[in-house]
Amino acid sequence: MILRQLGIIDFVRDSERVVRWTDRIARSSSGQFDTDVLLDAVSSGGHSAFYYCTDDDNPKGIIYSTVVNHLSGNTLTVVGAAGDGAVEDDWADLTTLFNDLAKSLDCVDFEIRGRRGFMRVFKPLGWEEKYTVIGRNCYDGEL
Repeated sequence: MILRQLGIIDFVRDSERVVRWTDRIARSSSGQFDTDVLLDAVSSGGHSAFYYCTDDDNPKGIIYSTVVNHLSGNTLTVVGAAGDGAVEDDWADLTTLFNDLAKSLDCVDFEIRGRRGFMRVFKPLGWEEKYTVIGRNCYDGEL
């Protein structure tokens, strides 16, 4: 399996597939973003989009990521992933690809934002729960 960064030609040529997969990611984001926001983040350069492909460059899915600067160094953060098949079947291969990508981007680690249940899949692959993210909308209710 390989990762291939999407270029403008991919967004034009494969727009239906890109939007369909991106919609799936947006729907699982707990309202953090919608499809247009994620696509705009890529076009503005704040995030990157990659196809994960078979060895003969046939896209199996899409991954959105960004690099976050922490005090301990840069972290590759995978914002979302979706594909036509079961993405969870590819996590072992993707873990290796994320590791290589993170190193190439001068990152000290990589992480995925996901639901707590993801640990059932990732723990056997050597992942560990680093922290829990909780949030509150600033405009919901009174303080």
